[in-house]
Amino acid sequence: MSDVTMIELFAITANSNALQWELNWLEAVISTRFELYFNQESPYGSIEEIDEPNLTDNQSAYAQLVREHSLGNYERLMLIMALAPHIRPQVLDFFFHPKSYVRSGIYGIWWDSRQYSGWFFTDGRDNFISGSRF
Repeated sequence: MSDVTMIELFAITANSNALQWELNWLEAVISTRFELYFNQESPYGSIEEIDEPNLTDNQSAYAQLVREHSLGNYERLMLIMALAPHIRPQVLDFFFHPKSYVRSGIYGIWWDSRQYSGWFFTDGRDNFISGSRF
């Protein structure tokens, strides 16, 4: 039998939901940013038109952090972008398209050692996504 109480389960579920909403928002922002950059058809004219998840009444630890620190859209995007590789790494797959210019190293550095093998993203990625306009 599990040692997780109903209160703990509720907290875990609330946090999971909040993070999923933020990741869905991030995915929409990244997708839209690439569509706009490459002059492809997009339902949005800018990433600012994409509504961020409303966390006002959410009781998760993540939502509390967003409210306590009065994080704006840009800060929220940077926070969820930093968490994405650990929660839903496929959200960042846009950056690894084989025909995309972003593989050139402007937005990330490939590191390969015995301790770690993977991408370290630079602030160029963050500036590209935000369009430095938030």
